[in-house]
Amino acid sequence: KIDISELNLDNFLIKIIDGNFYKKDSDIKDLIYDLIHMLYLKRTKLNQNFEDYKGYIKFVNDAKIFNLDNENLFTKLRMKLMHE
Repeated sequence: KIDISELNLDNFLIKIIDGNFYKKDSDIKDLIYDLIHMLYLKRTKLNQNFEDYKGYIKFVNDAKIFNLDNENLFTKLRMKLMHE
């Protein structure tokens, strides 16, 4: 159980990834995709850096089309969120 009232988006994503909730419920995986999309849009709007966002969109589309493993994306995202 996660108390989201005291978390920002970065910390919420980290909690979901650390808890492996996406492995237990496939709907959580789609929620994570949407939350990452929101995160990138927010950061892209602030920084005008579209390269990370374009890479994310390509990875998600490939993951959905080819049923790729999400573990790599989520691990990289977690590391990025922890260091920003």
